[in-house]
Amino acid sequence: MLLLVIISGLCLKAQTHHFIYEVGTKKDSTKNDISKSYMILDINKEKSFYYSMDYYISDSIYKKTGVTRFGGRVSDYIIKDLKSKNYTTYIFSGFDSYKLTDNPLQKWIIKDETKIISGTKAQKAESYWAGRNWTAWFSTEIPFPEGPYKFNGLPGLILEVRDSQEYFSFKMIGSKVIDPTLLIDFFVDVDRDTSTVEIPYSKYRQILIAYYNSPMKAARNGKIDYVASPIMVEEGVVISNAKELREYEIAERERIKQYNNPIERDKIVDYTSIK
Repeated sequence: MLLLVIISGLCLKAQTHHFIYEVGTKKDSTKNDISKSYMILDINKEKSFYYSMDYYISDSIYKKTGVTRFGGRVSDYIIKDLKSKNYTTYIFSGFDSYKLTDNPLQKWIIKDETKIISGTKAQKAESYWAGRNWTAWFSTEIPFPEGPYKFNGLPGLILEVRDSQEYFSFKMIGSKVIDPTLLIDFFVDVDRDTSTVEIPYSKYRQILIAYYNSPMKAARNGKIDYVASPIMVEEGVVISNAKELREYEIAERERIKQYNNPIERDKIVDYTSIK
């Protein structure tokens, strides 16, 4: 059924191919806990979009009711220009937003081994990329050389991919064709936001360290009056005075150190060395 739905829509012009991935993440590499989330890969004629299911749900509610709702920690999202093959990653650090552009290439070694995933024949491929060894399963029956996150370059859609340490796993669990082309309003709003700063990856580490040193910089420098208008951060935590601000920043720094296990291991920051 999955493959029939996909193939039946391939001939349409103004459309988006909407793939849902279940993502397993070991945020703390020293523990065995795996957190699950759901991400979406949308592919249209010109671009692909990779983002949290929370954005999709919030956008759908807003378009139906006019009410903006978002649950959970704000996460990054990624847009790929299919012509240039450049990826633009939007990251959110405190109350600031940034965008970074790169063109990641994985050198895949395609294996003879195959298996069936959701009724679709998939073939195995392996690659060493961004400091980790990856195993992917792709299908030439779904003719998109794309995959979740920044994985790409195989002769078919990547249905599954995981690293050798089992820290990260991505598995496609559903799909549909959307006509006309889907566009999340949140993407448009942030892209048009003149306060979103474009930075090179050479400065990315500096941004992470600056956020670690002062997670609530906007509140500390007076940009946001958290006393007059209390701030609600993730998990229902409210900041309305200096004590709550200090406690939140201490907890946030500990969270950053504990969950310092990025997909791209070559971009890791040693927060333990920061005084």
